[in-house]
Amino acid sequence: MKIIEHLNRLDSLIVENTVPPATSKLRNYLSAIIEQGETEGDLPEAIARAEAQHAQTLAALRQEIAALQSENAPLRSQLKNPALIVKLDEEARRALQFLCDRNNVVTIRELAGFLACQESKAQFVCDSLIEKGLILLTSLSNIDPRFDALSDISGYEITSDGRKLCFENAAHSRGQALKAE
Repeated sequence: MKIIEHLNRLDSLIVENTVPPATSKLRNYLSAIIEQGETEGDLPEAIARAEAQHAQTLAALRQEIAALQSENAPLRSQLKNPALIVKLDEEARRALQFLCDRNNVVTIRELAGFLACQESKAQFVCDSLIEKGLILLTSLSNIDPRFDALSDISGYEITSDGRKLCFENAAHSRGQALKAE
């Protein structure tokens, strides 16, 4: 027998074997106990239903997380290789590599000569590299042997981020070539 059934049986015994006012006092007290027992009797079932519902929701969320992680795997690999994140056109890549190889301040005229383009195009390439934080605009020393006159001439030099990008791109390119073989 369940506890509630025992309490209901006790209620019947109180009615049969007691006299008022004790009957009403005992029954009122017992009815409160029965009501609480019925409420708490449903509680384990409600908890079990809630746990089952939460387990289903958790399983669905885990599946969604797994799907999102597999969907984002290519993006995570790009984050691990910053060389793939910075988008450079061919001229900007060549200009950056030239600055990296020279490891010295380069004038716009020298860069335009290397790229075989107009100085305005070379300036445009430099502007895009400056915006990305890959090169800096600096001044050449007036005692630079490339120039006879004593004047400040602007030039460009590669930043540490630009140098890192050059070397990571080179390493990534070598890795792709090895994978292709």
